[in-house]
This record gives sequence, structure tokens and C-alpha cells, in this order.
Amino acid sequence: MNRHLRGEAGYEELRSNGIWNQLKPERYPDMIVRAENADEVAQAVREAAAAGMPVAIKGSGHNYTSTYLREGGMQLDLSGLDTIRMDGELALVGPGARSADVCSALNAEGRMFPTGHHAGVTLGGFLLGGGMGWNGEHWGQFGCFNVLALDVVLASGEQTTISADMHPDLFWAARGAGPLFCAAVTRFYLRTYPLPTAVHALRRVYPLDAAPALSAWLEGEGKNRRKDFELILMFESDPESGTLQCVVLVLYHGSDGEMALRELSAMLEAAPEGGEGPPGPIPLDYEALYAQSLTGDARRTGADTIWTDETARASDIMASHFASVPSPGTVGIVNFRARAGYLPDAACSMIGSGFLQWIGQWTDAATDAENLAWVDDLAVALEPVTKGCYVNETDILRRPDRLRRCFSDNVWKKLEKVRRDYDPEGRFPMPPPDPR
Repeated sequence: MNRHLRGEAGYEELRSNGIWNQLKPERYPDMIVRAENADEVAQAVREAAAAGMPVAIKGSGHNYTSTYLREGGMQLDLSGLDTIRMDGELALVGPGARSADVCSALNAEGRMFPTGHHAGVTLGGFLLGGGMGWNGEHWGQFGCFNVLALDVVLASGEQTTISADMHPDLFWAARGAGPLFCAAVTRFYLRTYPLPTAVHALRRVYPLDAAPALSAWLEGEGKNRRKDFELILMFESDPESGTLQCVVLVLYHGSDGEMALRELSAMLEAAPEGGEGPPGPIPLDYEALYAQSLTGDARRTGADTIWTDETARASDIMASHFASVPSPGTVGIVNFRARAGYLPDAACSMIGSGFLQWIGQWTDAATDAENLAWVDDLAVALEPVTKGCYVNETDILRRPDRLRRCFSDNVWKKLEKVRRDYDPEGRFPMPPPDPR
């Protein structure tokens, strides 16, 4: 176990390098502990308990708003728990395992799981907050619903396994509570799926003013489509000219390549005119999908999300707001989902027929205020169509009122009870608001 106290040599390098967002928050744990296995995690939690010290859990540090970074207390870094092992069709995965590495290991065994959309996202925070990953809508809506059990360290330092049969309330919270989960995960037991052998994509680029026609078309396509198709509309700046544009991306994950080509070709024929791109659907694999991530190299970042049941209207609001985007690296993503359906009983309880995410990305520190204001202003503009938020990618530090909106009323009340029952001393406290 590796410990660094605040003020010691190497502490600031470890703290700063552990933050993916280049907009580094001025928050300083008293101690950063890097564990390599479950026993070291348990030892660290026991030491924190003996010292009356709160513990904040960190994985890759890829969270856009750095919710794991707290002032004071212990930061417990689990990125070293990155083992990946198959047991038949079950994957045993450490919380520090990167999405691209999990994907590659499973693909080698002919299996797949809805891993995160960015290669560097580790599974710990991703799954605890729900886990919106590749083909996730088809594979259980969220990755967390494919978590069958977890090895955890409780607030007391005790190691145990939780599942639907063992500590069922804590297991309920593990599937979606995000930063409100009150234990440290040391291993996930994951249901996997046969590897799709016919991944195809349809990609078209349009000018920004085509957004209303595109959102109306995609909303119509989304209502009745198969769930193994993903419908995405993105707003971005052309990397060469800087011109604002819309990008339509339709993905199919499955094994029926002929059907996919027919469906995607028919979709292309019905698409609004004026798009540019390959003449038809193109084959892909997951390595290529990871290589095309919109959030590649880390920059100064501000982000937020909403769930909505008025996806086309919300998309049009986002498109209008993009006309004043201050930085060309900023992206907006609209996921046109099939009608929101039943979710299993779990902390992950907020969903809609549309999901919107916007990620302000810039490099000049002098424009921090301008870019963050743009991110906040879009949240205000989308308020009339906002149903809720997604805890993994919503700024719950600068706008703590949004944390409550990531959960239904009944789920929020149950989460409070689970936290009282399993962490009565507040060893794993909620993220405090950012004082800025």
C-alpha cells in the first residue's frame, strides 16, 4: 500500500496527475492511499475509521467533475485493482480495470459487456453510477443491471460479498448510487454477452442549421426501432475549418449483418438531404469505436446531462445554444432511445426516451468562466424539458441541487436509509458542494 501525506514530496504530483480534467480543482485530501488488492483496501478503511477520517474513493479520475477529490480526509485510489478474469461466461473485474482493456479481454473470449464509451474510463465509478456503455440499451439498459455480485469493503473495514441474496439493500444501492454508495468495491461479477460479429455504423455530417430536421427524423426512427441500434446526434466543430456541424451516428451491434445493412440503408434513404459521408453503412469493431471517442485527450472540462421525454425539442434547444459555443472543442450528444421502459428495482432509477450530454472542452485558463457559464446556461435553457439527470456525468459539485434530480423520490429515501444502516458514522460521505 502506497501512502502520500499532504505536504510530502510526490503528493502534489500524485494528486494532480490523478485528475483527468485539466481544470484542476483546488481540493486537497490529507492523505492519498493507493491500494493494490482487497486486503490493502480493507486495511486503509480500518485505519481511516480508527483516525475518524472520511474516505473518498477514486478510480481512473476520469469523472468530468472530479467528485472523488475532496478537501481533507483520505483519498483511496483503487486504480491498481485492475484484474480481469473470465469464469465461463462470467467476468470477474476489478474496479480499476479500464473499459478498453475489459473490452479487449472479453472480445478475445468471444464475449462482450456494455463498457464505457471512453477507453480510459474504469469500471468502478462507471458501474456504480449506472453505466451507460456500448449497446447498453439492448444489454439491460445500463451496465449496472449486469452486475450479479460485488466484493466490497464495508465502512467497518470488513470484507464481504453482496448480491441479491447477500446484503440485498447494499446490493440495491451498488447498482446506481454512484458517489452515494457507502462501501469500497474490490471486484465486480459481470454477466457477459456473445460478441457482436456484425457491428455497422452509418455516419452523416450536416450543417448546424439542419438540426431541427435531423432531430425530428431521429425521434421518429427511435420510437419503433430495435434496441440493438443506437441513434446519436452530435454537435461539434469541424476539426479543420472550425465550422459548427451536426453529426449523425447510427450503430448496430449484433450478428445479423444483412439485416443491419438493409435497416441502415433504409434509414439513410429516409434521412434529411444534405448530409455528407460514406455512401453506405461501414463495418466497425470496438477498437475503432474507442479510437473515435469525442473526449480523447484531456482538456479543461465542464459537463452536464439531462434525461428527457421530449428529445427532439431538447435537441433543438441544444443546437440553438451551440451557435454561441465559446470553444471549438466543445461537444453535445443526443441519444435518441427507444421509449423508456421498465427498470429493475435499484438505485439506478432515472431514465427517459432521450439522453443529452454536453461537454465543454477548452485549453485556455483565461476562458474558464466563459466556458463554464456556457455549460450552465444550457442547463437553464433545457430546464423546461428536463426530467432528471445522470449522476455519473452531471456536475453535482458546482450545482449540488442536481444530485437529488438523479434519483426518484422513493429511491432517494431508500438511499438515505441504506447509508444510515451501513455507514452510520459517515465514513464514505456524500460529495460536498464546490465552494467556488
